[in-house]
Amino acid sequence: MDVSALTRDARSRALETAAGAGRRGDERAAACETVGEMAASATREEAREALARLGGRLARGEETCEEARESAARAMARILETASAIPSTSTFLALDAGVRDAVLRALGTCAREDCAEVAISALRAARAAARDRADAVVVVSEIVAPCLTHRSSKVRRYALCALRETISASGYDDVAFHLTGGGCETDDDGRRVNYFSALACDRSPLVRMEFIRLCGTIVSFCRDDQMPRVLPYILGALKDDIDDVRAVGEEVARFSAEDFEDLVCRHLGDVLVPALSELSAHASVGWREDVVRRVLDLLEAALRVAGERATQFVPDVREGLQEVLAVETFDENTKRRAIEVEKCMISAHVQQFY
Repeated sequence: MDVSALTRDARSRALETAAGAGRRGDERAAACETVGEMAASATREEAREALARLGGRLARGEETCEEARESAARAMARILETASAIPSTSTFLALDAGVRDAVLRALGTCAREDCAEVAISALRAARAAARDRADAVVVVSEIVAPCLTHRSSKVRRYALCALRETISASGYDDVAFHLTGGGCETDDDGRRVNYFSALACDRSPLVRMEFIRLCGTIVSFCRDDQMPRVLPYILGALKDDIDDVRAVGEEVARFSAEDFEDLVCRHLGDVLVPALSELSAHASVGWREDVVRRVLDLLEAALRVAGERATQFVPDVREGLQEVLAVETFDENTKRRAIEVEKCMISAHVQQFY
């Protein structure tokens, strides 16, 4: 359909139908598709009105048809993508605060939908909207972050891709702080949540691979004080059970903007001290053996990368290993991992502490 040939009245009718005038959900969905196709030839006023009408309807929870919600989110994404290609055009087309908030609420609601396609359409819009740091902070918090815990691995992967693009395009250089417990909140009780810790042990290897690529982007684009928040996950990936995940970790380490060994050694204390504290906390009560194994893998990877430059931490590491080996309820696999860490220290020529 050549929407550029539509008259002004026809374009208005399409928007009216999409915004609720259509009685059937499939009619509204089709009208939303037409509105999305109109984005390329829309004036600023038409684009602004379309975002306001579609966003307002979604934000108020008035659209009951899943197909129409997906189409509306997709139409909003196309409008924002078109706008983002125009130099000096503000992300939200100079929307007033009320309409802008409605658009964010609408896309945030779509991002939390169980339907993967609806959530992905919201993420498409988020990628287009986050053109500068101020917008990126809000968009990541309201739209992207909820998708990082979506039940669909496809949505989680797409959200990670959106994050990588947002960091590169907007200069959002402290995103790691906000997504590791420093900024974004849960929807239920307002507690801070560490999205990265969940992504690092995601059940999908494809999600873990994309997450490590995100960590690589953070290493390349973000501030140095963000490194302790991502280095543990890159190091942990070097010990992942899946070959493809390890390969991505190795690639990120090999092609980081700075020499990876120097980067790890500069932040070694910030990586090892919290890890050893966590190891001791769990070993002392003999629980969360899965966490203990992940910490042991992190310790081994960090010691292998740092080599002799980790000498000052050897007494603390050895003390932590002894705590693990003393727990009778831990299985042999966990204790073997502790022994591997000990061998790693020996191979680094620091046996003078034994």
